[in-house]
Amino acid sequence: MSKERGDGGRYTATIDDETILHFFESGQRDFYSAQEVAAEFELDRSQAHRRLSKLSEADEIERVEVGRRNVVWWRPRDVVVLVEDDEGYASIDSETGVASQGATRPEALRMLAEAIEVSEGKSEMTPEEIYAELELDPDEVDADASPPWD
Repeated sequence: MSKERGDGGRYTATIDDETILHFFESGQRDFYSAQEVAAEFELDRSQAHRRLSKLSEADEIERVEVGRRNVVWWRPRDVVVLVEDDEGYASIDSETGVASQGATRPEALRMLAEAIEVSEGKSEMTPEEIYAELELDPDEVDADASPPWD
């Protein structure tokens, strides 16, 4: 950890946001107090609280009040559920509700990633390619209906 002189000439620890976020993602628990973050990065509690507040304002972490005087911070994680059946794997992204399937775990996850891109309008697939991929007949699809991800 690098050290810089702060106000008053005292050395203060400097740490970037990505390092703090990595701590949340790879830690023993899903949540931490400002005091625990301060101890991990050799900051005082008020510095840690300011850093965590800024990350919360940027929607990187969330603040949760626990009781009247206690606050913990946590980083929401995407949750993907994989279920194996006789025909392979089904996968669903709990945040978007988008689902897919594949013969193997990697294939199911690749297909899910592509389905999420399509649902978010980030795919370069044409409507015809989507129909073919989903094995749908375009004539049987209600043109006035919204896609299931809208």
